[in-house]
Amino acid sequence: MLDRFLHRIERRETHVSILGLGYVGLPLASYFIQEGFRVTGFDTNAAYISQLIAGHSSVLDVPSSELQTLLES
Repeated sequence: MLDRFLHRIERRETHVSILGLGYVGLPLASYFIQEGFRVTGFDTNAAYISQLIAGHSSVLDVPSSELQTLLES
C-alpha cells in the first residue's frame, strides 16, 4: 500500500490540499504547484480568498506576479 502511494507521489498523481493560505500555506501551495502537483487551497477568510483569486498576494514569499502565474496554471 505504501509503495503504491509513494509511486503516485513520484509520478505527481496525488492531489494536495492546503488548509490555510496565509504566510505558511500559500508558499507551500506555490511549491507543490511548481513541482507539478494539483493543489486545492482552503481558507476561512472569504475576503482573503477573493483577493487571492484576483491575483493579489499579501504574502511576501509569493509576490502577486507569481500568484497570477500559478492561478493560470
